Order: sequence, then structure tokens, then C-alpha cells
Amino acid sequence: MSYADRFEQCQVPEVDDLHGFYAVKLVVPLVPDIRFFRHKKYFPGSDDHSDRGYNCFLGHIKIGAFRLERDRSDLADGLDVVKIIYDDPTNPGFLQRLTDEVREERGGCYFCRGVYDIFGRPTNVMYFTLTKLD
Repeated sequence: MSYADRFEQCQVPEVDDLHGFYAVKLVVPLVPDIRFFRHKKYFPGSDDHSDRGYNCFLGHIKIGAFRLERDRSDLADGLDVVKIIYDDPTNPGFLQRLTDEVREERGGCYFCRGVYDIFGRPTNVMYFTLTKLD
């Protein structure tokens, strides 16, 4: 099964279901899923004082503020997804052009794709997984 087929077969999660820390693993053909620099994402919950999440590397380096919204994908398949939107003025310009798209594979495990705006055209540039950390 292709990664695109795998992504399509997943379900759309509710935005509120994503809260807390999740391990991020890059999915690469013929190689086990890779987790670079202990990468994780933090999704704020209803009890947080912010509506912004962030990426965390090496346990304490925060980069890439984002907000979440449920919407249709910018890609041609038009699937319903939860978008992780990095278009935030605190992010470097190159990062502001990235939107991750999330679909739920099974309880607490998500299959995702990175969509990058290349010359005004949304392009799928990677697949990755999110797994809830305790």
C-alpha cells in the first residue's frame, strides 16, 4: 500500500483530541521510522493559556509555533484533515510556508503529511507519524 493510500484510509480526528506531547517520526521507504533529535510536538489543551502549539527538539529547544484547524487539504485529493499551520509571524519565513496535515490511523496514533508551498503550489514533501507520549 502506498503512503497516499495509507493516509486516505485514516480517519479525520477532532482538533480537541490532539493535546499534550506526541513523538514525531519521519516515515521513509525501506527504512524504519526515524525520530530526529528526539523531535516531539506539543498540542495545547483547553486548560492552556495559549492556542499555539510548538515543536520541541532535544528535550528543550522550542521552534515552529503553530495553530490547528479542521479543513480540507490544499492538495488535489481534497481530503478532510486537521491542519497544523505554521503561518505565524514568530516563525522564520521558510517555515511559514509549511502546513502539516493529520489523520488518525488508530487511537492515539496519527499518520501525517507535510505540505509545503513551493512557488504558490502546495506540494506533499514528507510523511510522518505522531504517537501520544505519556
